[in-house]
Amino acid sequence: MRRHLFSLSLVTVLLAAGGPKASGADEVARLLILADSLVAQAEIDSALSVELAALSIAEREFGPTDTTVATVLMYIGAEQCGLGRFEEARSSWGRALGIRTEALGPEHPRTADCRMNLGLVNQRLEDFVQAEADLQAAHAAFVAAFGAEHARVARAAQNLFGLYRDMGRLDSAVVYAQEAVSISRIVHGVDHVITATNLANLGVVEIDLSRFDLARTYLEESVSILDAPDASPQIRLQLAMQLNNLGNVYAELRKQVDAVDAYQRSLIIREDILGPDHPDVAVTLGNLASACASAGMWTRADSLNRRALAILQTWYGSDHTALTHTLVNLASIAHRQGSIDEAYDYYQRALDIRSRAFGEIHPGVASICYSIATLDFSTGRLEDALALQRRSLAIRRELFGDNNPEVAESLEHLSLLYRATNQHRLALDAAVQAESIRRRHLLQMASVLSEREALSFSARHRASLGNLGVCYRDSDAATRASFAEAIVNALLSSKGLLTDQMTEVYRWLSSSGDIRSKEIASRLRRATDDLAALYVSGPSGELSAFTQVRDSLQRIVNDAEFQLVRASESYRTLASQISVSADDLGELLPADAALIEYVRLDFSPAAESAVPASFYFAVVVKHAAATHLIDLGTAVEIDSLSLSLHRHLEQVSRFGTARPEDKATYLALAQPLTEHILTPLLPLLAEARVIMIAPDGALNTVSFAALPLSSTRYVIEDHVVHYLSAGRDLIRFVDAGPPRAGMFALGDPDFNTAVIPKISPSSPDVAGSVLLSESRPVVLRQGLPDCGALRDLVVSPLPSTRDEVVRAAEMWREHSGGPVLLLTDTAATEEAFRGHVAGKHVLHLATHGFFVGDDCEREVAPYLGEEMFTRLPENPLVFSGLCLAGANARLLASAPVPSNQDGILTALEVTSLDLSGVRLAVLSACETGLGTGEQGEGLFGLKRAFHLAGVATVVSSLWTIPDEATADILGTLYERGEQSLPDFLRQLQIGKIRSQRQDDRSDHPFTWGAFTVQGEWRN
Repeated sequence: MRRHLFSLSLVTVLLAAGGPKASGADEVARLLILADSLVAQAEIDSALSVELAALSIAEREFGPTDTTVATVLMYIGAEQCGLGRFEEARSSWGRALGIRTEALGPEHPRTADCRMNLGLVNQRLEDFVQAEADLQAAHAAFVAAFGAEHARVARAAQNLFGLYRDMGRLDSAVVYAQEAVSISRIVHGVDHVITATNLANLGVVEIDLSRFDLARTYLEESVSILDAPDASPQIRLQLAMQLNNLGNVYAELRKQVDAVDAYQRSLIIREDILGPDHPDVAVTLGNLASACASAGMWTRADSLNRRALAILQTWYGSDHTALTHTLVNLASIAHRQGSIDEAYDYYQRALDIRSRAFGEIHPGVASICYSIATLDFSTGRLEDALALQRRSLAIRRELFGDNNPEVAESLEHLSLLYRATNQHRLALDAAVQAESIRRRHLLQMASVLSEREALSFSARHRASLGNLGVCYRDSDAATRASFAEAIVNALLSSKGLLTDQMTEVYRWLSSSGDIRSKEIASRLRRATDDLAALYVSGPSGELSAFTQVRDSLQRIVNDAEFQLVRASESYRTLASQISVSADDLGELLPADAALIEYVRLDFSPAAESAVPASFYFAVVVKHAAATHLIDLGTAVEIDSLSLSLHRHLEQVSRFGTARPEDKATYLALAQPLTEHILTPLLPLLAEARVIMIAPDGALNTVSFAALPLSSTRYVIEDHVVHYLSAGRDLIRFVDAGPPRAGMFALGDPDFNTAVIPKISPSSPDVAGSVLLSESRPVVLRQGLPDCGALRDLVVSPLPSTRDEVVRAAEMWREHSGGPVLLLTDTAATEEAFRGHVAGKHVLHLATHGFFVGDDCEREVAPYLGEEMFTRLPENPLVFSGLCLAGANARLLASAPVPSNQDGILTALEVTSLDLSGVRLAVLSACETGLGTGEQGEGLFGLKRAFHLAGVATVVSSLWTIPDEATADILGTLYERGEQSLPDFLRQLQIGKIRSQRQDDRSDHPFTWGAFTVQGEWRN
């Protein structure tokens, strides 16, 4: 107990007695002041001795029922609590309560002080019924005496929060925590330590409720208030507590580096002030142990937990609830290390303690039941596991309702148990419920996290979706049929969920007139530009300095994204995004089209006895027709064939011509892939002229148009092929907004120019020279051919790109009559691009593209620092982009080149542009359709960046393509008139195939199959 929770002014309480009692009151007051001094020096025993002497004087001078005696008893109880003598404290405060009730009445504020202290000690002694009665009575008395907005009311609310949280009544805990925060802000101010404490309390209970977004907000605000360089030891201890809690939130959000940093800071403060054997130190040790366990450092985790347990047992004894968290951690480690009997002993001991203290309906009881069930599962005790898991689920549902992530956790494990006992209908039912809960929770969290944080957090939902898939695959035909619709809707609703969310945020940002949001967006743009420039330039000195700047910029980016998401109106679209049905998408499809939604699922069970698996499903949706769910089998062979096929196409394209044996190699790789991913669907596609493909996993690298239906016929010859990142894109494209006007075309940049002119609004219609060279070597539109570092990138001229953009500009004028801004040579700069792409209808960019893929990561890692290899996904959008004017000249610059003038336009920089209203972007460069894969969310590269920036349709390429071949196809896109872009691209591709066959050349798809159209199919 802390003295400030209940003590009153000595002058007010004792010296106000006056009259003949003044001498005795003065002596009692002097002794209590001395006791306060001793407490400040941590001499609690001595302070208690002094207070007992004061009690003797007060009883002699004033009588045993005088209120002065009650005041001294309040002090004595405080020191007894400090020494862990809680029963004695309860006796002291009980006597004080009796005195004050008799003298002052039961509702007097000083009587309420006694009730509040008694409630706190009863809580510590785990007499929760009496504790609730005491604390509620104190709260009511303070409200009656002081009104609802008073510091004493806030203190009482704070204590009720703690009680209800201990009791597992979390909804009530939230109510009182919110009350305490509200009053504290009014009474003490928004930056006061007490406000920080109450914010932290609110954050902690939000953790209990798995509302980590709110928890993070409250705890970060609390830490920012408390983290002052001149803070007192008491405030530093408060900071340590909240750092510990914030570490817990970061761990839940899978921000492990931030979690460890927070725990380490907390541990340093607590050991420095409290010493190495304090129970608060043990709490932080336990959290550090959990972080070590998450990293697989089992021996270290075990050592930390055993030290924590020894501290707690010394402080509380061997049968207190404070031990249970550490006991559970030790049980988990023993399980991992194969010490099954030891694990059972730890779990059972923890369960007995919690059940005895809290009763059967408590979150802590449910969590231990869950853990023992997982242990039973791993040892084959399936019936015992089922019973415990059902018990865990029942408790969690009673406490949290039906839509809490902890309920989902129990349901997921129940589905594993039902599968293991061949109860497949029950397994599927539990898995469907769990996935729905996880999806709702993910969407809730995505609304308040940065994009990278949301993607990391989504791992829980992806695992739940994988569990649903494996339950479906294991079921008999009748069970699968009865659950097919639910599975289909889960897959359609989940695919591209976060991409949709972020697209909504970016779209809102481009239309928002809110000044604060625009300021945040400006900060985001500056940080992304600086981050991109940092990756392009690379370390110039010590690697540690580079990584420090990189991490600082990344934090700014994450924070700005977080604030923008919170400021946007994305909350309003939550309901429509949670569920997408096959009927919803079927209504939006043309009558002659079919949607194929591919979904790659991974099943990585927590239970050691379950077998991991990866597999693909395909969902076929058509207008006014039945939807079909097809199990395509395990992912290993599909992924292997997809990647091998892509490597083959790259190799042939880099060589510049296809030999006869290359066609045979292509068919040997492509035909088996067709049999895996397309042949099972062909009966459903017979009437479909257009097939819309939403790929996943390694299938993002596949040109479906170029897949062989036989040795002499490709898919493109039977169908128009269009691409979506996910089927749910169809819904977003319904509201495309008004079209813009004009074309922005850029080609044949002067990569070696050292002069970077600015293009003013009064620039002529065509900037730069447009003279055409008469002869050209075969040139590839590529960058980083040997996986080099971005700072070492050197690119060669692309003469055919000039022909391409000139032809494109002429066709655009002829067929649309719209204006054109055409930039070539030294005018084709990054600065000009940034300044003039907004508000255009079409962008046509013909230049070198680059993508640092998975095969390159280990070679690029040394340049970025050894630790960066594991952190490449932190910002995958910096590893793809376009080369513009000056891309080579920056290497010769004597001073750093500004990020908007370095000639390297990364995908990350594109996302910060406002391209809303741009209907079409033609990325006429190599590998612009590639990126770093995020399962269920497509590829993170240039194509995604342009979509996020607001472009409706993107034409891109899947591999490196010869310069002239690219110009031949993409330079003629604007002759299409009223034809849809997918239809016209098909016409061009078929023309290429036929001309090659007529000339008795190989129709190998390396020259024509790389191009894809993704996005709004009607453009």
